[in-house]
Amino acid sequence: MAGVPFNRRKNMRALGYAMEVSKSTVHRWLQLKEIRRHSNAIKPLLSEEGQAAQRASKNRPAGTMKVKPIPNITREVMLSMLLTKVLPAIKEKWPGSSRNVIIQQDNAKPHVDGSDLQFLQAATEGEWNIKLKFQPLNSPDLNVLDLGFFRAIDSLQDQSGPRSLDDLISAVTTAFEELSHEKLNNVFLTLQGVMSQVLATNGGNQFKIPHIGKTKLARQGTLPQNLGVSIEVFQKAHTLVPSENTNAKHVGERNKNPKIDPERKSLATGKSLAKK
Repeated sequence: MAGVPFNRRKNMRALGYAMEVSKSTVHRWLQLKEIRRHSNAIKPLLSEEGQAAQRASKNRPAGTMKVKPIPNITREVMLSMLLTKVLPAIKEKWPGSSRNVIIQQDNAKPHVDGSDLQFLQAATEGEWNIKLKFQPLNSPDLNVLDLGFFRAIDSLQDQSGPRSLDDLISAVTTAFEELSHEKLNNVFLTLQGVMSQVLATNGGNQFKIPHIGKTKLARQGTLPQNLGVSIEVFQKAHTLVPSENTNAKHVGERNKNPKIDPERKSLATGKSLAKK
C-alpha cells in the first residue's frame, strides 16, 4: 500500500481501485488493524501574522513566507473577513448595473447576523444594497455552494492530495481556476431544478436531485437558460404561501406536513447518519 500515491488513497473505494482489490477487502484489513485510518483534513483560515522563514529546510528555502492559520474562528473573525475580503471583492467584480446582492450562508454559530450594524454600514456604502441571509433550515440543496461548487472544487483538490497549508492553498486555487463556465452554469440550473422540486413537495426535501442531461442538451444547442415549473405546481405552492391576513396556524395545517428526508436534515445540521 505504501507504493500507492497519496492522492489515490483518500478513501476505501479509491484505495481498493488502486490496489485492484474490492472495497470490502480494504474494509476487512481495516477491521483487522492491518491498516489504519489517516485524516488529512486541513481547513483553516489564514492569519495576517505570516513571517519569512529565517532558516532553510527541506520544505522551503530561507526567506519563504510561512503561512499561519487562525487558531479560533469566532464571530469577530468572520465579520472581519466579510468587511475586508468578501464585500470589497463583490463590489469590484459584480457584473451588471444592479447593486442588489444577497449573500447566503449556513447556520454555523460564528456566522454574522444580517442585522449587524458594522455589516449594514459597509453593505450600504456607495449605494449598494447587500443583504446577508441564512440558508433555509434542513435545506442544504438550496445552498448553491454546497450543491455544486464546493463539491466540484473538493473533488479536484482531493486528487492532488495536499499535505500542508501551502499545498492546500495551491490545490484549491488551481481547482477553482479549472472550473469551467459551463460547469458553473450547470450548477445554477440544478439549483433551479431543486427549487421546483421543493415547490412540488409542499416545501419538503424528500426528492431526488433532478437531472436533465445538461451536457447532451448543451452539445445539441438546446440547453435552456432557466428552468420553470408547471402552472399546476405554481398554483399549488401559491396556496401554501401565507398572506398578510392569514393565520399562521391555519397555514401550518394546510401545509400537509412536508416530508423531511432525515439524511438531508443531517447534512444541514452537521450530523451524519450511521449506515444500517
